[in-house]
Amino acid sequence: MLTLTGTIQNVYPAPQGTTKDGKAYGGGWKVQLLCNEQLENGSSRFGILTLGTDHQQWFEQNQFQEVCLPVGVIGGRNQQITYFISRGWTPPPARAGGGSTPPSGGGAKHSLLDK
Repeated sequence: MLTLTGTIQNVYPAPQGTTKDGKAYGGGWKVQLLCNEQLENGSSRFGILTLGTDHQQWFEQNQFQEVCLPVGVIGGRNQQITYFISRGWTPPPARAGGGSTPPSGGGAKHSLLDK
């Protein structure tokens, strides 16, 4: 299992529609995270990763907070890498005080270790 750390930037409903054959596709929710990507030469850059989620309300409540998520990765030689939130993941319980405003001195970090 890999852990992805990023700041929640956006949560939105994925477009849905029907194919020419009448089959439905799409739907559900997407979350966009701003992540610091390490490059081969040792430097880094920021990038947005988009992941599907069943926990749209939790991500909306924690927008602009840094989170750590267990992710899986799909990709191969000469293919784009695709990240996905591990099946069975559930958000950690709400923190005392609620809200999504980080405490002074730094952002709140939610992870699987917060129990």
